[in-house]
This record gives sequence, C-alpha cells and structure tokens, in this order.
Amino acid sequence: MTINPERLKHIEDHEGQTFKEYVTNLRLSPEDFDKKILDVGSGIGSFAKASKERGLANDIYSIDFHFVPYETGKGAVADVTRLPFPDKTFDLIISNCAIPNVLSSQFDHNKEAVEKRIVDAFDECVRVAKDGGEVRLSPVFRGDYFESYRVLSAAVTKALQYVKEKYNVDVEEIKIGDKRESSFSDEETAHIDGEKSDSDRIVREDYLVIIKKPNNNLDEN
Repeated sequence: MTINPERLKHIEDHEGQTFKEYVTNLRLSPEDFDKKILDVGSGIGSFAKASKERGLANDIYSIDFHFVPYETGKGAVADVTRLPFPDKTFDLIISNCAIPNVLSSQFDHNKEAVEKRIVDAFDECVRVAKDGGEVRLSPVFRGDYFESYRVLSAAVTKALQYVKEKYNVDVEEIKIGDKRESSFSDEETAHIDGEKSDSDRIVREDYLVIIKKPNNNLDEN
C-alpha cells in the first residue's frame, strides 16, 4: 500500500505543532529534557516521539486513557487517577491540555464527580514525582463566567490544597493568557449563564500550574 505523502506531511506538521505547544505552555527548558518525564494525557505520544526525533530526550513515558502510545514500551493506556507506576518514579510529570480540562469534561457540571477526579489526578501525579521533582499542568482554566469554569476552578483549588497538605509541596500559578467572549463560537456562548456582557469581558484565564515536591533526600547540616 502506498502512503499518501500529503498525509505524512499533515502528521509531521501536527507533531511539530504539538511539540511547540508543549514547550511553550509548560515552559520546558533544555535541562528538562534530560529528566525522566511522564506525559499524562499524551494522546498517541506525539510529544515523546517528536522529542526523540529531535535528539532531545529518550526517556519520556506517555499515558492516555483513550490512545495507545507510539512506543508501548514507554507508555500505556491508563487512567490518571490510577497511574501504573511506583511512588517517586519521575523527575517531571507534565500534562498539556488534558489535566484538569479534559479530565472533567465527561462529568459536565457534576461538582462532586469533577472534584473527586481532579483531586485524585493531582494526588497521583504528585505521588509518582520524585523528591525534588515537579508536576506541570497547562493550560489550567480559571474564571467564573461559564458554570463549567466555576466548577473546574473550585475543583483545582481543592486539589491544590489537598496536595499541599499531604505532600508539603510548593505551588506556583503563572498566568499565560486570556480568552474573551468575542473569541468563542456561537455554540459556546449559547451556554453562558445569564445575559451576555460586552465583548471585551474576560471569560477565561489560563494558567501554568507548577507543583514542586520537596527534596526530602537532602542532607541536613
């Protein structure tokens, strides 16, 4: 069977764009690629594949609930609330456009279900991080104009408080962008609660959330 060159080009372009989004959204440095990385919500593992092809990293594990990664030896179909790894396995856990956003979408506005899933996901990500390791999630939606954003923001706040208390982590939230009403589709704005306001109102704020696990292995002087 002959593979359509245009199809191959489309795949290559998509993987290249995915790679750029990861680096930008998660603020990845060259040093980060030297770490043992877990990509949660990886899809088919495009980021790991692109990183390997660029000679940047060969130790990225890909996990997704729906898709089988390119390299099954370094990835699996798994649920982020039950990661199939021992404690303290990875230096860096990343998620681009998956946690908490996609994770919560299947529950619509069921606040209790969303909170449980988000708390469990954050807990698992921190659990598998090594002492001194990091979890980076982006973009994390904030805002109160859509009901779904209110539910999601509350769930994220609860999850961050939970991991702070359980693991004594440091948390940093870095604002990376806004989305305004005028940039939403008609279908999206049809779900806005109440009357529409002017088109300049910010309805969503996007953040990079960085969770830093303390290094309990440091020698005490």
